[in-house]
Amino acid sequence: MPSCWDITHPPMKEWLRGLGNSSKLRILDCGIGAGWVGRSIREVFNNEEAELVGLEVYLPYIIKGQIRDDLDRYKVYHDLYDSIISGEYGNFCHFLPKQPSKSFDVIIFGDSLEHVEKEKAKEILKLACEIARKGVIVNIPIIELPQGTVHGNVHETHLSTWSRKELEDLGGKWFGGAREVAGFVWEL
Repeated sequence: MPSCWDITHPPMKEWLRGLGNSSKLRILDCGIGAGWVGRSIREVFNNEEAELVGLEVYLPYIIKGQIRDDLDRYKVYHDLYDSIISGEYGNFCHFLPKQPSKSFDVIIFGDSLEHVEKEKAKEILKLACEIARKGVIVNIPIIELPQGTVHGNVHETHLSTWSRKELEDLGGKWFGGAREVAGFVWEL
């Protein structure tokens, strides 16, 4: 089952709090996996303050009973998200190009961009900056971290490795992390 480096969640939540809630925010969580990012967002904003849309390409992660019983603690609970788009439609590489400019306030890639080849990931990141109104957040390993298929999900394979400098060169502002993982924000 997917995991999440939650060391970047406290600064991510602080940045989100700074957006205020003068109007209901629309947030896109790309690659919800176990729902860790969704849980963090719901610690900041309730359902009346933010609409949370989740994308997940691997359907068994979000359908109860599809993952082994000992992994039940990782089930994504649909009450975190206002809507979940799954299967191939939930692949952010296919979903984002179909979205109008400025259709989300915030787009979050929580441990998901490393699952895409680097040049494609750069295109998707640039596109996300056109679609988001307020910012794009990336939580990503910044060390060589080989990973293949996990629990039958080929989409868990790491296809790119990133460094802090590369992400900063692309316009990301580092907001927290450790030697292994970092969080970046593109403020728009």
